[in-house]
Amino acid sequence: MKTASFLIRRPFILALLLTFTVLGTRAQQATPSPALTREEQLAKEKEMLDKETELLDARQKYLDALKRAAGNSSITADTSGGKTDYSAATTGIFETTSLSFEAAKELADDVDKRMSTPLANYDAIIFFSDADFNALSRYRLYRTQAGIMLADYDALLREINGLKPEPGGDENVFSTQSVDKSFAGGALLTTLNLPGIATSAIKSVAELLSLFRTDRTVTEYPGGVDDRALNTVLAGTLLKKHGSLRIYDPVQYVPEYDGGLEERDSFYSELARVRAANVIVTAFLEAMSKVPLKQRQSPPLAPVIGHAVLVKAQLDGLLFPVLPDPVPNDPAAAASLTEFRWMVRAEKLDRFIRRYPSNRIGVIRSRVISSGGSVRQSKNLLLGTKTDYSGSSIVEVLLYDLDGGMRASEIFTYHTGFRKLKNGVSVKPQ
Repeated sequence: MKTASFLIRRPFILALLLTFTVLGTRAQQATPSPALTREEQLAKEKEMLDKETELLDARQKYLDALKRAAGNSSITADTSGGKTDYSAATTGIFETTSLSFEAAKELADDVDKRMSTPLANYDAIIFFSDADFNALSRYRLYRTQAGIMLADYDALLREINGLKPEPGGDENVFSTQSVDKSFAGGALLTTLNLPGIATSAIKSVAELLSLFRTDRTVTEYPGGVDDRALNTVLAGTLLKKHGSLRIYDPVQYVPEYDGGLEERDSFYSELARVRAANVIVTAFLEAMSKVPLKQRQSPPLAPVIGHAVLVKAQLDGLLFPVLPDPVPNDPAAAASLTEFRWMVRAEKLDRFIRRYPSNRIGVIRSRVISSGGSVRQSKNLLLGTKTDYSGSSIVEVLLYDLDGGMRASEIFTYHTGFRKLKNGVSVKPQ
């Protein structure tokens, strides 16, 4: 604003300076009289010195005016021919949001240029998602525990299959007296061996500012680019510039309930075995509860029942309900996702990582620090009212190796400047 005050007064100051310069020049170039006495010459020299002093005073006043205009002036925007008011809105508008995305696209190109060297070391890139990486750690712990538990379960099956009736006792330990009639011993042992798989900008106006007052109003609008949209723009730019680079963004798209059921080592299969094993061990313990106490507390049943109780405790810790989930693309419902769904998402991420044994995988973590834009209205008696828009984005981008080693860390900023928008098209200032 203070610079604008100087521009407003510049024609007047230049005219004043020009006037004193001409006076000084004329004083210095005046033709002396052909014959002057010593006294007349001294008087003439004194007069010229006075003129020079006036010129120096004028120059000093000019410099003082320049200094005031540069920042120490008491002149305000209201008394200098125009002013600018600032305000802030609570929600964004289409024009500023559009330009903030334009700023994000420029930032994405800058990210690619400044990170091209470390990016060349990778075969694939994963966009970091806090929720999905947390689920990945739980998934891997679950698969490890489930593998140990199912091995213990298989050992329990061998023990149950090796049970023999005591001499003089019932021909079948799991007789119809000890269990429901529809649940005979043979059926129990058969069920125990089933594999069980469950499926489920103003150029020419400066010279007129001293004649016509221009008032401006700048309104700042928040919002625009969020973290999800930033990932979309970055991924698109990287795919365009690096055709062979594989990119995975867990937040953007996860084909969650697709195939893989036929794979023996899939999460679906393992969870199905855990659920089936829980049902079978529960039925076995229920059947054993109806066997006479003395027989339950004696070999060979006592150690087998004790082992079954331990396996049941492990199974209970690995179970969670398979419930309907909210709509996958509804952000408001993301917090309501079930643990089953998080496990499926984590398996997709785990499979993508394991696809590259060399671990030439980079992890990009991006975050929008600030995004938004401004609307500027300029009111002038000569030019009327003009409206233009601007957009800005500030983002943080970090690049890691899969083992956590940092490769790059940058803050990127971009401001589009004020522009006209006609028919939805951004017109860059010339």
